[in-house]
Amino acid sequence: MRPYLVPRFRVNAVSPGSTDTPGLSDLLASSEVGEQRKKMISNTVPLGRFGTPDEIAKAVVFLASDDASYITGIELFVGRRYRTGVVSR
Repeated sequence: MRPYLVPRFRVNAVSPGSTDTPGLSDLLASSEVGEQRKKMISNTVPLGRFGTPDEIAKAVVFLASDDASYITGIELFVGRRYRTGVVSR
């Protein structure tokens, strides 16, 4: 096959952080321990909160768009960089 006929594929990955979904909210809100855990997780995220499904979707839409046509082979961390040494209160 000639090189110019070979299909060009872009492969990227999205790695979402803690995302506020109905299932997670139900699980964490079901007890006092769950609420404490939710607060602890929020404190480890630099933005101090859970992400939303829309925010994750926007990252996916961007990577699928023409604006990202020259981006390939990446893993995009969406709200997933955790702070270290955080003391929960």
